[in-house]
Amino acid sequence: MGFRPALATLALALFCLHLAASALWMLRLSAGSALLAVRTYGETLEAKQARLFGPAYTGAVAAIRRTIPENAPYLLVDAGADSGAIFWVRFDLAPRRAILVGKLDDLRRFERLKKHLPTGVPWVVIAHPTPDRPPVVLDRFRFLQEFARR
Repeated sequence: MGFRPALATLALALFCLHLAASALWMLRLSAGSALLAVRTYGETLEAKQARLFGPAYTGAVAAIRRTIPENAPYLLVDAGADSGAIFWVRFDLAPRRAILVGKLDDLRRFERLKKHLPTGVPWVVIAHPTPDRPPVVLDRFRFLQEFARR
């Protein structure tokens, strides 16, 4: 047996070993996904949110949905550092229209914020980056008071 046939046999054996290992891994992953689908069958949106984001987030989103009417806009402030929390809050509060104000840390000067804050929007939602700090809704006047105190 020469060098080339031995190398080809080794390559085929390694390929078969890789195929077997990845097939077992995929079977385990598929079984886990199927079990999760069975366990969560018929789960409501609120229960799914509570399972994924925690009950504090779910309760806060429900309270904000009760506060802001469906056809009303709100100002959205990002309190985190590139966490994507604003996207989840915006999604969960749809069909309400979000007007992104920016990051809380970037809104440094109170006079500038007060000048550039869109008028006619009575609610401000602050999206926090961690699950233990759910989003908060404030009326515009209270938000400006809190911001002025910083």
